Amino acid sequence: MWRLGFSRSKRVRMWDSSLWCIACLSFCAFSWGEVESSLGQVASGAEIAFQEPWIATDFDGAGGPFDCCKEHRVWQSDDISIEGKSEYFISANIECVGLGGFERDDFITISCRVGEGDWTPLISLRGDFEQSTFSAPFRPDGVNVRFRIEAETSSSDEIYKVHQLSLKCAVVSQTPDYASDSAIDPKAGMQTAHGTLIIDGGNMKREPDQTTVQEFIKQVGGLDQPIVVSPTASDDLSERDFQEYTESWMNEVGFKDMAFMHPPQRDPKVAGTDAFVEDLKNARGLFMRGGRQWRLVDAYGNADQPTKTLKEMWNLLERDGVIAGTSAGATIQGDFMPRGFTRGSGRMIAKEAKHRKGFGFLPNVAFDVHVSARGRTTDLHQVLDYGHKHGQDLLGIGIDEDTAIVVRGKIFRVVGSGCVFVHTFVNTDEGHDVLILKAGDQYNLSTREKLVSPPDA
Repeated sequence: MWRLGFSRSKRVRMWDSSLWCIACLSFCAFSWGEVESSLGQVASGAEIAFQEPWIATDFDGAGGPFDCCKEHRVWQSDDISIEGKSEYFISANIECVGLGGFERDDFITISCRVGEGDWTPLISLRGDFEQSTFSAPFRPDGVNVRFRIEAETSSSDEIYKVHQLSLKCAVVSQTPDYASDSAIDPKAGMQTAHGTLIIDGGNMKREPDQTTVQEFIKQVGGLDQPIVVSPTASDDLSERDFQEYTESWMNEVGFKDMAFMHPPQRDPKVAGTDAFVEDLKNARGLFMRGGRQWRLVDAYGNADQPTKTLKEMWNLLERDGVIAGTSAGATIQGDFMPRGFTRGSGRMIAKEAKHRKGFGFLPNVAFDVHVSARGRTTDLHQVLDYGHKHGQDLLGIGIDEDTAIVVRGKIFRVVGSGCVFVHTFVNTDEGHDVLILKAGDQYNLSTREKLVSPPDA
């Protein structure tokens, strides 16, 4: 019998077994002059060694940045030889200048084509995002690559600019296999010496071959381990919703021991009882589904005002458990919580202070999700600006759908088919830095650097 008015976690058991993505992102259109110079000094740790970059800023002699003003404009480079090269970092400065309001159809897209393959969009930006400096790792699979910029604005007072373009050839291409750094840094990384966070960019399918699901199974130690699933971020839940969740996690994915965690009416008093956290105390993993992240705060509190349930989540990590979440279940894991406005997800900064604070598993981090699918590439800049004005140096991490980061200690690793956008605050006159990572890339939350293995690794 399925009941919604349960006063503790609802439990069911079943014992039958049953980038190259947008990676290149921000470089757009350039006339490349081939300059292969001497190697730089070999880097150690998280530093990166480069060959001298190939740079072009004149767009085939046009004299200055690529500008798009009102009319539809396209620029395309010649073929650029990449034969024999291992790894690149591609970077560009993209600026948006407008006296009026940018229309919904205004856009700028940067695409690439390897050999005679299809054109692949690397990044598409819309509207007034001011200015950003992008950088992306690029591991080529071919001998030639070509780049294209396509842009259109609705008014002569509104301009997209692409300038300061460079391609740096890295010394190495191997993905490093760094052990997690579990020494606790109060300003960065997980605040426990144990445990794993899995933070998924949204629209996750509860299927056994889905990347985040596979990672969750692996990190908890297999399908025999007890897990708790929380649908609390969702809108009103029916008996059918619980039934569908049971069937997907147990019958399709194959977990044999699963409990639901959801207080009726999202009552924090219920979430503060010993009976409610009993299943969580026995679990190896917790998974939080999508919806609206402020509902999770209403039910379980936040880092400033935690309920017993949130405190038990920390205990789960301390005993080397796993906390995973998709969409709202991902955003809630950060410190500052974007899109906490209760009347819609378009507002990045919530009016209520309690809805600006997440669970705080990673201090000084703010997450955004559904990035490429919903055109949110630069939305976190608002959050970084807000944090700067209030004395907080935030790291913004935007995650695509079908993509997640797996965090242990101070290090996270990217899994999935999309990209992860790591934003750091820079004076707004200079723009914001955005590093783009893809599957296999690793990042140090404490030093705020992509990890690159030494040449002899």
